Amino acid sequence: MDWAGATGNQAPMIFHQAAGLWLLSTSIGRRLYGEAPWGVKLYPNLYLMLVAGTTFYRKSTAYKLAEQVARDAIPHMLMPTPGSPERFQEALAGRMPSNYDKLTKQQQERLTKAQPFAAQRGLLKDEVAGLFGAINKRDYMTGMKDLLMELYDCPDYFDKDTQTGLNIVENAALSILGVTTPAGLGSAVSHTDWANGLLIRFALLTPETNYAERPAPKVYNPAPQHLLDGLKALHNRLPGPEQTETGLKVPSALKLNVQCWGKCQEYGDELRRLCDPGRDTELDDRLKGVYGRMHVQAFKLASMFAALDWLDTSDDAPTVTGEHWIAGKAIAENWRLSAHRLLDKLDRSGEAIQEKRYQDRMLRAILNTGTNGIALRSLYRNLNFSAKQARQIAQDLVKAGLIEERRMNKAEWFIANEHAHES
Repeated sequence: MDWAGATGNQAPMIFHQAAGLWLLSTSIGRRLYGEAPWGVKLYPNLYLMLVAGTTFYRKSTAYKLAEQVARDAIPHMLMPTPGSPERFQEALAGRMPSNYDKLTKQQQERLTKAQPFAAQRGLLKDEVAGLFGAINKRDYMTGMKDLLMELYDCPDYFDKDTQTGLNIVENAALSILGVTTPAGLGSAVSHTDWANGLLIRFALLTPETNYAERPAPKVYNPAPQHLLDGLKALHNRLPGPEQTETGLKVPSALKLNVQCWGKCQEYGDELRRLCDPGRDTELDDRLKGVYGRMHVQAFKLASMFAALDWLDTSDDAPTVTGEHWIAGKAIAENWRLSAHRLLDKLDRSGEAIQEKRYQDRMLRAILNTGTNGIALRSLYRNLNFSAKQARQIAQDLVKAGLIEERRMNKAEWFIANEHAHES
């Protein structure tokens, strides 16, 4: 963060911090895990999204500095950008590209070294909202959403039969670092994306409230050698691929010694209570999934800090202490607040505008029916809304005092308030 914050002096520090954490998770892959009391293994992979307006915050600078460090220190741990779910699955399965024999010797060596880590590498995605847009609108991306959600949970094994053959993916632990703008994200995702689980797996990072740019550097300083060496040392200290008769085997994982499960569960319970629909001020539904995973995010961060301290010891495996937990939780809390900032931005810039547009369309449609009014069923069919969406918009207009709800032969019926007294 010291180096990146000085080099990328206009990018928010929360972005540089996230980029550094992505480098750690990519370096580790799937070779550390905590066995949670609730019956799952937690690996330190992360999905991170840097979200800020174009130009001013220089968000791509943080992204590119992290990419530079990864390419200098652990280039074989970078995933190719997915062009389709099928090709992505082939890369996750460790299948070499069709033009492998046409690549340079150095490129071939990097791919060979990457093969045992195939499904536990880091993915960089510039304009990550475009991926969501393609998933939602392009037929050839069918299946990508489910695949990304499954990869986040680090399955031991899954397979998929495609036109090019059977792809077998083992020991997955994908880490993603992407960038986008609030406008890009708002236009690419819908309420469904919040509800179905993919978007809420990302740490949604926006500029810190006390953002301030640092002095501009007078000369370019490359990444410090001790940073590159430290990342390599962590990568190499963890279990490596094992040579077998059929080639290199996927590396094994070390079980973390965890001293903070109680604190992790307490934090999860605190966040769960904030999601209680009976609270005086109910939490936005879009945030409930974010809250539900925040204690896991905090543990992932704590486990990475434990891995860094482990480099200075001769212990067989890292120990996640209370101090590591405090540090991980502090960052997770910043991420939680960041998600709130993002929703505020989306509501002001995109979603609120879209919502007002929908309300205006419905109000005009109801006004045009004069004193007769109109049935809800006719409204949503005429306006191409879902029944649920139309009912919600109509109730919002009722609360705003613009329309009145009535019953006509037991059907939901609405009339504009300015015509209600005439009927």
